[in-house]
Amino acid sequence: TNTPLGTTAAGTTISAGGTLDLNGYSLGTAEALTINGYGVGNNGALINSSTTTAATYTGAITVASASYIGGAGTMTLSGAVGGNSVAFVNGGSYTLSNSGNTITTLATSGIGSLSLKNNADLTIGTVNAISGMTFTGDVLLDVTGSITMSGFTVQKNGTANSTLTLKSSIRVDLWNSSNQIKTDTAAGTGKLNIIFWSESDGGNGSGTTLAGTFTTNGGHIWAGGGSGSVTWNGLTVGNGAAGGGVLNTNAIDTQGNWTTSGGSIWLAGNVGSGTGYDILLGNGAVQAFNVGAGSVTLIGDYQASSSTTTITSTGTLTIAPFNNAFTDSTGTARAFTLSGSGTNFVGTGSIASMTINSIANLTGLVIGKSTSTANSNVTVSNAIGIAGPISIYGGNITVSAALTTTGSASNAVTLVASDSIKVAGNITTSGAAVLISSNSDGSNGGAINTNGASITTSGGNITLGGGTDGTGYAEGSASSIQDSPYRGIWMSATTLNAGGGNIILRGKGWQGATFGASTFYYSIGIDLVVGTSISTTSAGNVTLVGVGGINYSAANHSVGINLYTNGTANAIYTVNGNVTLTGTAGTGTARTYAGINNDGGVTSIYSTTGNVTLTGNGASSDYGVNVISGGTLYVGYNSAATVITSGNVL
Repeated sequence: TNTPLGTTAAGTTISAGGTLDLNGYSLGTAEALTINGYGVGNNGALINSSTTTAATYTGAITVASASYIGGAGTMTLSGAVGGNSVAFVNGGSYTLSNSGNTITTLATSGIGSLSLKNNADLTIGTVNAISGMTFTGDVLLDVTGSITMSGFTVQKNGTANSTLTLKSSIRVDLWNSSNQIKTDTAAGTGKLNIIFWSESDGGNGSGTTLAGTFTTNGGHIWAGGGSGSVTWNGLTVGNGAAGGGVLNTNAIDTQGNWTTSGGSIWLAGNVGSGTGYDILLGNGAVQAFNVGAGSVTLIGDYQASSSTTTITSTGTLTIAPFNNAFTDSTGTARAFTLSGSGTNFVGTGSIASMTINSIANLTGLVIGKSTSTANSNVTVSNAIGIAGPISIYGGNITVSAALTTTGSASNAVTLVASDSIKVAGNITTSGAAVLISSNSDGSNGGAINTNGASITTSGGNITLGGGTDGTGYAEGSASSIQDSPYRGIWMSATTLNAGGGNIILRGKGWQGATFGASTFYYSIGIDLVVGTSISTTSAGNVTLVGVGGINYSAANHSVGINLYTNGTANAIYTVNGNVTLTGTAGTGTARTYAGINNDGGVTSIYSTTGNVTLTGNGASSDYGVNVISGGTLYVGYNSAATVITSGNVL
């Protein structure tokens, strides 16, 4: 077959110093081509000079010596290209789609876009006089093998937004602190998104090592793995995590200064059966994430900071496991402690060596994995206050210091535990809801204890219940974090004030096997004791639904709703909304069987204008509402008789 290059059998060779210009021509026959050197004037041994017509070469191209491919036009090379180092130059855009490509070293200078599929390890480095990469469009390096860069600069120029994707079936290795991936500093330069996609074959043994200075001008940074793809922030990324343990001990190592100016950072690592870290920040040198309004997401079971890691963000900080729970190096679940101090929050506990600059400016904080039913236990031991929602997911959750959110009514505080939740610190929002939900897995119970705490929402709803969203029951359990085991909800010296929002409590006593004859254990649905106050204003309602559990001692009981104090009176009240208490007596061995029980002391249940309804359910021999001798229950007015309900008392 004759072509502009002669017969296909002969093939064509471009000697060093020569140039083949396709000039907009598409050679559809598979003619072999061999190129050498850098071309006339170092403009490329193979070029497309036409800026109006794309060119295609379908034959295999042997790069016999380090060469340039260039021209100002668009070029598609569909035959296998390889055997040596290649630099793409002079403004063109290039597509190399053959899975048999075997380029060894890559550089670019002033090109538009590049899409390269390569079947060999690829190094971003130096080809003759060109080092690193510069481009104005998108760059996709899809490599069967590893991608390596050590001490070079990748720079995005031009006003268009660009995405750099380094996709490797094995490892993305950029472990040199001199590396730079950045945008031009010229005014009007577009964003650069950076995707570090290792383990694209679905493996998890190779790791991702990322060192250097990365500057994106508003673009995002993503690092992970996976054989499939998903969309994240409008970008095509992997559907899994980077792996580790074989070529690199850790799944993701980082160090350096990463500045996104509004772009988000997402890191996901999973060493599988390895003993390394899923994410090790600041490995060997400091790590700084400065993302502006962007968010930082760290996904890994075993993660830590080796050197100081600083996070500066007005977005959301998420720290979550990749699988179900945070672990140690052996894969054993470990507790997560959120602790630290200072305006620039210097972390201790599980975030030791991490500093969250101006933590109050965060607009979101997430600890744990929302979809897991086996999260680690989580403890908040120092006060946290931010300008957005706080969400914590755990096995057991202990809050021993204040949680505060400011700003809009969407800035909720959410605590969801597969087992139990203990709150001994104040929770405050500015009109946003508070959800405290235990027993999210619906297995073996999960209770809520509050002790000396105040929950104030200024109009947001307050919900204490069970399941993933509080619509079920908090259920008595044997969890060791509780002050009063086996009760569904136990509240002591606690204040709930919704300020116009609704308050809903749903509690169910212990449903399991015997806990013995201890006089300390009660299978009560909801137990309000020692000066607990539940109130709201305006049209807000208060609703308590308590179901007694199975009791095992004649010295105690398992009523639906229990009221007790040996000191300050308890109070449940609204202004214009309704107050509704519905209790169902428990079963088993007990001294009292009642739907609602005043077990001593004074409790007032009332509303200014709303209805007050008390409903006690149980067997025919049970009490609907029971007040023991010496106890006082005011229904429809407060103990001082200064507020008398004008609504119905039912």
